[in-house]
Amino acid sequence: MDILVNTTIATTERFATSTDGTQIFAKAVGGPAAPEHCIAYDLRGFARSDKPRTASDYSSQLVADDFIAVAKAFNATKPLFESRRSYASDILQHYGTAALSGIVCTASLPYSSDAISNPDTQSATLPGFVDLSNSTLALSSRIEFTRTLFNEPDRVPTEVP
Repeated sequence: MDILVNTTIATTERFATSTDGTQIFAKAVGGPAAPEHCIAYDLRGFARSDKPRTASDYSSQLVADDFIAVAKAFNATKPLFESRRSYASDILQHYGTAALSGIVCTASLPYSSDAISNPDTQSATLPGFVDLSNSTLALSSRIEFTRTLFNEPDRVPTEVP
């Protein structure tokens, strides 16, 4: 017998003000105290966020500042960052590893010059991503790459229920 449970997921929408005054639209799903609390935001220039007009309005520093403004607006401490692009490198460059608990790169090219700003990550993984003749190196490079995405990789749960 199937039981249908009517549940409501709490959502919160707000604008965060970045350091240059740009308004960044963000939406959180789930309770703020829950580990599954998820915050998504529209990057500057996209959707409901402000659309500054000059190239300098899209600097690496401002992209990083936007992330910090959104995190502060939702009282998120060291969030996990997910992106299809290399915006994590902007955050790390300007705020360091203290700003993030980890990075998830979706549909990114970890061997492209702008995808990873950390030289340790590049030197540890680059050979395996570009060498198609050594499957052992390819697999170990992918594992090492994944480990470098977290400040404390040994504390990341890997069990699958």
